[in-house]
Amino acid sequence: MVSFKPLSLFAATAFAAVEPISIHSPGSDLIIADLVNLDNSVKVFTATINNYTGGIPDATPILLAIGGVNAANRKAYYDSMAIANQSVADSLTIVNYVNDTLVKDIPAGVQTLEKKKQLFVDAGLTPVVVSNLELLKYDHESFSAVLASKAALETHPEVAYVVKVIDDSIKGGIADFSS
Repeated sequence: MVSFKPLSLFAATAFAAVEPISIHSPGSDLIIADLVNLDNSVKVFTATINNYTGGIPDATPILLAIGGVNAANRKAYYDSMAIANQSVADSLTIVNYVNDTLVKDIPAGVQTLEKKKQLFVDAGLTPVVVSNLELLKYDHESFSAVLASKAALETHPEVAYVVKVIDDSIKGGIADFSS
């Protein structure tokens, strides 16, 4: 007679060693990780602006921080080009993450920059601020366009909303520093 105890123990061990299946596609997991990185870099950027007290030398950390935002955005852009089209569930996960983080944090960063405008004007850094905001706008628009093309059609209104909120805040910063 064959004992099923060793067979049951083997099966239980084999199933315990298997990683749980992700409820999202690998592409959406990659994009969420990129968005977390992007949001963290935006928060660092905002913190460096908060610490700015004026002058050209003290602006260096801000330039480094905007470089971090640019690098995170470009990584997300290239990763989004490589992923498959997303399901409705994955598209909504991405949109909801952006809505909970970047839709708040990017406008907060731009507002913080605008509050320190006079310090940048006094240091003669207005053209540098404008060019960096224009770079941020370009990064945002190019990444958003590719990611929107991968989102499920049913989520395009939600995608358009989060893109517009972020785009409007960046455009507002450009307009403020251009006047």
